[in-house]
Amino acid sequence: MLEGSIDIGFTAVPVMEDSRLVHLPLYTESFSVAVSITSEWAERPHISMKELQELSLVLFPGRHQCRKLINSCCEDQGLVVNPDIETSAMISLMRLVKSNIGVTVLPTPLLRSWDERLY
Repeated sequence: MLEGSIDIGFTAVPVMEDSRLVHLPLYTESFSVAVSITSEWAERPHISMKELQELSLVLFPGRHQCRKLINSCCEDQGLVVNPDIETSAMISLMRLVKSNIGVTVLPTPLLRSWDERLY
C-alpha cells in the first residue's frame, strides 16, 4: 500500500502505526475465558486479566493471532502471559478445559459456536 501497488489492505490488530495510513475498524469481537463446568471459577460472572495469572492457562502458541491479541492486552495492563500448555489445535484446548486441566481465552463467537458433540 505504501508503494502504491494496492489500494486497500486488511489486517488484524495490532496495526502498524504510520501517519500515511488510515485505519478503519471492520469488525470487533470480544474474548471470553472458557473454564470447565466443574471448575470453582465456573460460577463467576467475570474473571479479570490479573486473576488469569493465578490460573493454569492453556493457550494457542505465541505465533497464533489470538495469542498475539491476548499477549498485547496483558502487556497493556502490565501483565505477562505464561501458559502451562500451548497447542495449536482448538480441539485440544477445549478438551483440556473440559477436563479441568486449565482455562483458555478465545473469541466469544468461537466459544459460542463450539459444539462438543462434533468432536
